[in-house]
Amino acid sequence: MKVEVRRRPVRYARLEIKPDGRVVVTAPEGFDVEAFLRKHKRWLRNRLTELEEVRRESNRGFPLFGEFYRMEYGNVVRAEIKGKTLILPANREKARESLKKLLRERLT
Repeated sequence: MKVEVRRRPVRYARLEIKPDGRVVVTAPEGFDVEAFLRKHKRWLRNRLTELEEVRRESNRGFPLFGEFYRMEYGNVVRAEIKGKTLILPANREKARESLKKLLRERLT
């Protein structure tokens, strides 16, 4: 497990798991990060297991119109389907709006 420690002028330590599986601890100077990680070991293990399950499921593809499509983000203006690949705009908000528009078009 890869752990990134960020020292910041914060009051409380914070534990995050990034989508790529990195564990990030944000803590004040002098804070015992190792003890913090031991204390939250079970929570951390459960979240990392959930993340791995989600990754395995997402590798199957994105369910759309009764079929699974591999999902990619690319340099596109709106959602495009090419073969069995769903390509979405790289910007998260544009991807969401584009996917909504694609679904509305197909449903109506």
